[in-house]
Amino acid sequence: MRPSRSTVSAALIFAALVILSRAFATPPHGAPLGPRLRSALATSLPLPLGAPIPAHPYARPLVAKRDAQGRIEVQLNVEPGTRTTIATALKALSGHVIASVASMHAIDVWLNPEAILRASHIEGVRSIDLPHYALPATQVISQGDKVLGAAQFRQETGVTGHGISVGVISDGATDLQEAISSGNLPSNVWVDPNDSKFGSSGEEGIAMMSIVYALAPGAQLGFCGPQTDVEFVQCLDDFESSNFHANIIVDDLGFPGVDMFGNGSFATAVAGFASQNSSVHLVTAAGNDAQAYWQGTWDPKTIPTNKTGASGYTWNGNTYTDEEDFCPNSTSSPGCANYGGKGGSLVITVQPGDQIGYIVEWDDPWTAPVGDYDVGLYTSQDWSTSAGTVPVACNQGQYAPASGCPSPPSGTSAACSNGPGPNPVQGNVWQNPSSTNGATVYLRIFLCNGLPAPGTKLKVLVFSTKSNEVLTSPDTPSGSIYGQSALPQETTVGAMDWQLVGTSSATIEPYSSQGPVEFEFPSAEEITKPNFTGVDCVSDAGIGGFPNPFCGTSAAAPHIAALLALLMQYQPNANPITSLEKLSTQQPNPGPLTDNQSNIYGYGIPNLANAPSVIGPGTGSGTTSSGSSSSGGGGGGLDFVVLELLLLMVLVRISAKRVKRTLH
Repeated sequence: MRPSRSTVSAALIFAALVILSRAFATPPHGAPLGPRLRSALATSLPLPLGAPIPAHPYARPLVAKRDAQGRIEVQLNVEPGTRTTIATALKALSGHVIASVASMHAIDVWLNPEAILRASHIEGVRSIDLPHYALPATQVISQGDKVLGAAQFRQETGVTGHGISVGVISDGATDLQEAISSGNLPSNVWVDPNDSKFGSSGEEGIAMMSIVYALAPGAQLGFCGPQTDVEFVQCLDDFESSNFHANIIVDDLGFPGVDMFGNGSFATAVAGFASQNSSVHLVTAAGNDAQAYWQGTWDPKTIPTNKTGASGYTWNGNTYTDEEDFCPNSTSSPGCANYGGKGGSLVITVQPGDQIGYIVEWDDPWTAPVGDYDVGLYTSQDWSTSAGTVPVACNQGQYAPASGCPSPPSGTSAACSNGPGPNPVQGNVWQNPSSTNGATVYLRIFLCNGLPAPGTKLKVLVFSTKSNEVLTSPDTPSGSIYGQSALPQETTVGAMDWQLVGTSSATIEPYSSQGPVEFEFPSAEEITKPNFTGVDCVSDAGIGGFPNPFCGTSAAAPHIAALLALLMQYQPNANPITSLEKLSTQQPNPGPLTDNQSNIYGYGIPNLANAPSVIGPGTGSGTTSSGSSSSGGGGGGLDFVVLELLLLMVLVRISAKRVKRTLH
């Protein structure tokens, strides 16, 4: 029986494949292909024959660069004196010569995969490999990429976050073009058109985007820089109403003065956005307030008599007889273990030249407070000194001067009878006048007499307007998460120094805000926070003078956002939050932790390297069960088999054309 044409063609193809596939790896009488190049060629396999290779939106020193035409940038090492002739031959192969250097006997050129094989047979070509790309001095290489298992995960699965959009909300991205030109960010960052109207400034948004880019280099990045809580919600809406369509939105902003005892209008608006956009994952920094936060109950302490009046303390027409005792049981009171002062004051340490703000809230209904607490900031805690009786900043009901605490101007009253204003919150700022010496000031809370008793639960938040460290004594880290970070709809991220991950010293950063979140309105509720712990104090590019290293929960949050982007590409139909919870029970999870969420670490430190064994194989496009589309290795059996398959597709196309000619 005579064999069919298809059988003969298949046999011929197989024979040719056996010969030519070996030639591809090391072409006879031609130049060898370097291992990095062979690995790069292998990534072309999942594409249909003739389809262009998608351009990578990023470049790393050991990863191939491809253009929109599917060509790969390669470097030819050539015999001396042959560059001109070889360059002409490369142009005949539709190559685009970028550089040709005589002293290196090298040519950089863009070639499609088929042309690379042909170029290896040009006389005078010694070898072909990927170029040695420069690593910019400002390149961000986040140590979190390794300790969170992202680098190993990408290498083993080929997942880069491709097809996932990550929006970043922070204070600014002023030098975005510098970050792009230096290689810290891709060229296609989407910037909210409203950003210029909001007037954002600073570089923290660049630092956050750079972390996402380092861990999930295939993700599309977007930025918005609000200055107010209203603009924040507008940023959320803009990410979804535009053509950006964020899958993940990560922020690191806090808005002191919002309702900390319930969901005020801001938190309600964020929760509403989350409800209307349930497929969008919101990630937020827990905050850096654990060491400058106190919460407790009203525990009155009688003010000594005959200091500024007949009894108690008289100040701007009000006489106060009771003040908050922050450490009523001395060192056994919460946060008072190292307290060395007098219980009637919250001791605040301020850095040289820094400006601090303070917020005091109590649990009256947000828009209908029934009572009032007044607040004063002093340079002495001793009532026996004149300094102890003169506030350097104050709040008396609806009177809160911009600086100092002078007598109210004509027509303005500080009387307790006026109440606190529309909300049960008092706050002000104070600037340390010394640029060389730190300062210690003392915050006192007084009960306004003559009004119904206000709520008895108090929260005090102190912060630096310049993002410096502020310490209070006493402090109670528990409960220091507030605003959008307190919402169940948000994935809230605490911080751990990356160098401690997996060590016996692993512990949360002392400033990383902690839960639980305790709400009183509309009903009493306790919410466990944070959700996860990320890493901080990672290397930063320093664009625009931004601090390096980058510390704080602002650095930790984008790490978690990047991990979610990788998981969303890896298993598109799975809930990435649930997957991350499972991956946080593996080493190097900090202890002591169980499988349950804690109010210090959340579910812990995720480790994406365990993903294939813990949550199963990838189901998204571009994922592989083994091998790597981003690997720089080569020469292994897998590369060889993959290259044979590539050649098979090429030969099938050539054979099909020849059979067609024969039949016609």
